[in-house]
Amino acid sequence: EHFALRMMNESGDKNNIQEIIGAGYRLMMYKNIDAGKLKALQTLYTTSLQRFKEGKNKMLQLVGEKSEHATPELAALIVVANAMLNLDDLITKS
Repeated sequence: EHFALRMMNESGDKNNIQEIIGAGYRLMMYKNIDAGKLKALQTLYTTSLQRFKEGKNKMLQLVGEKSEHATPELAALIVVANAMLNLDDLITKS
């Protein structure tokens, strides 16, 4: 949750998922994200967002019922942030 919130805070536009994902990638890798990875992560966000909008219980399990930030958008961004933290780019970064 913390990294997802930081991605939102570091982005120039908190309503633009491309900006948010790009900001998160720059925080991790110190470079801009390429178009292919951005598209894949944006698709993951869109799919996750739809799933969390349809199933509030799934969203609450991920974000936590007591979280003041418990929204489907944050839950979807957490999924994206977790995926980003598992990218080969980060794991093999020297």
